[in-house]
Amino acid sequence: MLKAHGGYQLPVNVPANQFLNFEGRKFSKSKGWGIEQHQYLEDFADFPNKEDALRYALLRNLPENRDSDFRWDDFVEYHDKELADNLGNFINRVIVLTNKYFGGEVPAVNDWATLPTWGEAQQLTQRLQRELERFSFKAAASTLMELSSLGNTYLQDVSPWKIYKTEPESPAIAECMFLSLQIVGLLSVLTHPFIPFTSVKIRRLLGLPEVQAGDWQRLLEAFAAGSALLGAGGRVGEPELLFAKIYDRKDHRRLDLINAEKEKLARILEEEAAAAGPDYAALKDEINYEDFTKLDIRTGTIVAAEKVKKTDKLLQLRVDLGFEQRTVVSGIAQYYQPEAIIGREVLVLANLAPRKLRGIESQGMILMAEDAEGKLSFVSPQKDWPNGFAVS
Repeated sequence: MLKAHGGYQLPVNVPANQFLNFEGRKFSKSKGWGIEQHQYLEDFADFPNKEDALRYALLRNLPENRDSDFRWDDFVEYHDKELADNLGNFINRVIVLTNKYFGGEVPAVNDWATLPTWGEAQQLTQRLQRELERFSFKAAASTLMELSSLGNTYLQDVSPWKIYKTEPESPAIAECMFLSLQIVGLLSVLTHPFIPFTSVKIRRLLGLPEVQAGDWQRLLEAFAAGSALLGAGGRVGEPELLFAKIYDRKDHRRLDLINAEKEKLARILEEEAAAAGPDYAALKDEINYEDFTKLDIRTGTIVAAEKVKKTDKLLQLRVDLGFEQRTVVSGIAQYYQPEAIIGREVLVLANLAPRKLRGIESQGMILMAEDAEGKLSFVSPQKDWPNGFAVS
């Protein structure tokens, strides 16, 4: 119908993604398990480029071919390693050095387009365009970071700050800064589909207008033809921090925001666990009554107790069964002190085959109850019940 009507841009492909989960579970609005965009913007109000930070983390973790999982730890890693350390650091260094060596003016350089690094930048740009045409947004975002890494590596390899110490007028400095500025100019265009708010800031730093509708293809075609994205004599602005690291030794405010989000999820899990009740262990296989009657469980009283040497878990108990006293080794040392359980009435599996534990022969087993967290508690007969009587 749209085609027959005419005048509409029709879809050329309908990409179908897999499922995106959140911290190991499905998103649930009713349970509060997810990220409410308006709440995120309020909570992260003082977070530099908060919109682009979330947008980029989602792009880098798209479930294009298989299910993926958004985790706050991954958000931090994408932000700090890619946006802050890679992209933000490169752009900041280029602006700082341009101001330092050339008073903020783009230096004039000849034959810059023949430099190998510029050829590599062209190849990465072409690859990124192909990935966008295939709707491979995750791969395209990764290629964007490769381009920024290329600029970082080139700047580090040339190290104009080292050259400046001995040859402040060296043409190598101008060449390095001019080419680095061109890569920043290229990034100012290519970042627009991924992190548009940051793209605006980069363009402003370079003294360039915002990328408008239709500019993308025109600018990239001019770049492919060898035109400079920043002409000689143009001026850049003052350095501006694009992405402040979350893991900052001196400033913990941004990390506190992330930890607060994790704590919200922890509270939801605690509330769910409380509402669901105890996590009961599964029932064991069914037995016959005759199997049960083979167990000889007797009432008894602990008359002596001490820790077993060289172990943190075992206690050596002396248990009075009325008709005799027995030694029983029990793994309850993490929950009970020896002196606190003397006189405790217990139930003992009396016909269990003897077994040596740490060189001590254990002649039975104390019956204990275990909760969902593994904590043990005595199962006791009615108070002041005589020793030695059978449980049936």
